[in-house]
Amino acid sequence: MKICFIGPSMGDCGGVQRVMAVIANGLSADHEVTMISLDNDTERSFYPLADKVRLVNYNDYHYNKNWIARGIRGLAKRRQKVLPASLAKYAYFPEYLIDGVCNLVKQGEYDCVIGSTVSSAVLVGLMKEKLPGVRLIGWHHNSYEIYFQTPVHGFLIQRKLSAIALRKLDALITLTAHDAGKYQEQMKINAGYIYNPLSFSSQQKSTLTDKILLFVGRLERKQKGTDMLLDIAEELFHHRGYGDWKLRIIGNGSGYKDTEEDIRRHGLEDQVELLGEREEVIPFYREASVFVSTSRWEGFGLVITEAMECGLPVVSFRTDGPSEIIRDGQDGILIDNYRKGQFADALERLMTDEELRKRMGTAATERAEEFNLAHILRKWESVLTGDTPYL
Repeated sequence: MKICFIGPSMGDCGGVQRVMAVIANGLSADHEVTMISLDNDTERSFYPLADKVRLVNYNDYHYNKNWIARGIRGLAKRRQKVLPASLAKYAYFPEYLIDGVCNLVKQGEYDCVIGSTVSSAVLVGLMKEKLPGVRLIGWHHNSYEIYFQTPVHGFLIQRKLSAIALRKLDALITLTAHDAGKYQEQMKINAGYIYNPLSFSSQQKSTLTDKILLFVGRLERKQKGTDMLLDIAEELFHHRGYGDWKLRIIGNGSGYKDTEEDIRRHGLEDQVELLGEREEVIPFYREASVFVSTSRWEGFGLVITEAMECGLPVVSFRTDGPSEIIRDGQDGILIDNYRKGQFADALERLMTDEELRKRMGTAATERAEEFNLAHILRKWESVLTGDTPYL
């Protein structure tokens, strides 16, 4: 089978790109796999791709630059009003843009095309009539509420168009059962879900004895809650007397400088290590004793399963993805959104009770086995062939 992924720049570091690379590499063992990377400014992928995975950059992909279309987008963004489907299509997905991507798909003679972001999934749905005989799949990496009920990603504006386009797909895959249900409830789309796979396996686990808390993720304050993370760190290190512990923060993003400033503002320069972007994160998981996720929303939480694979208990707010991954009280602790005091209490329990950490760490390792790549690839094979369209 010839498979084509359409998605974001693979030159960027991010959870979407990481899991796309893992799935593409896995499928390339038995299939021809191409990744069409939209607006990529580099010839390489940030995450390693198998030799059999071909990367194609399509840098002519961009929104309609017509001044009327730009005006519609600007006004809609300011007012956060849902546009009529026809107007949204004119402003965001003009025919020449659809035709350009269609031509790439036709040239590749692909059997299956996977739109790997919400925007790409809508684009692929709008290509349906132009690609007879090609199996078209959408793959969403965040929650329905974030895409279509808040202005964060801008698809609130395009909700009517998105509903029409996504219904045309042969399958829509989300990351959680919660989100699959939301698409059925809100858009009458019979979606399925497949959890993200682990991107690595680790025979060596953390000893859970070093006094290190770990955060891994994009440094974007609004989503990842780095402001709350440092509020909690100040409470623990300055007010509850755990100054002998450290918090390591791994990641980069638009909020990097804000995070630096927050560390200084809280007086945490001696307790918080801001380590930036790292291609190799496994050693940091192995050296930590508790993993921390302070996201205000999380479609899945790939770093949570990675932490579990390395034997770490996890403390997270009760958002969509983590709520399906973490078994509260067994392999981690879920905190009501966004109770920072409760979060600090949970961390304090784990910081002071090594036996509890180790019991939860063992359970976390067992839970991580359910996200192994071979298991996840079998589900994707069923979707690609249409044998099990809705999981």
